[in-house]
Amino acid sequence: MQLEYVNHLKVLCSKGMVRNILAFQRSFPNSEISLPIQELPRYVALYEKLEPTDELEKYIWLFNDSYPQFPEGYIEDRSISYEKRQADRQKIIDEKRDQGLIKILDKYGLKKVVELSNSVEVPSTLGGTLARLIEENDDVFF
Repeated sequence: MQLEYVNHLKVLCSKGMVRNILAFQRSFPNSEISLPIQELPRYVALYEKLEPTDELEKYIWLFNDSYPQFPEGYIEDRSISYEKRQADRQKIIDEKRDQGLIKILDKYGLKKVVELSNSVEVPSTLGGTLARLIEENDDVFF
């Protein structure tokens, strides 16, 4: 394995781990296993430091999980039905995926997105997002 590739994997894994820590802490702030609130700024700073500048690296993680964990967390409103909570969460996921894929499309084009479908962990998330974004049949020709 090339050293550059190994370093790239370390950064992605580290960023994903920090993202999941932030997501948990913010989604379950009163959990017995939550960190003290004063610890969060350190994780936020680390997360921001690990933020890639490349659009592809910045957003591709959104398509590697059916229900990605966002660093801002998600606190469910237990006063509404389970179905409504799931629909609300899915709407947030769809909006973030749409925004990310638009940025990837703008920089790399449709051909690159099609290539990515072979490398993301949940290709249906990428395909579903792309299908939502394509407005005209002409958009599918590259």
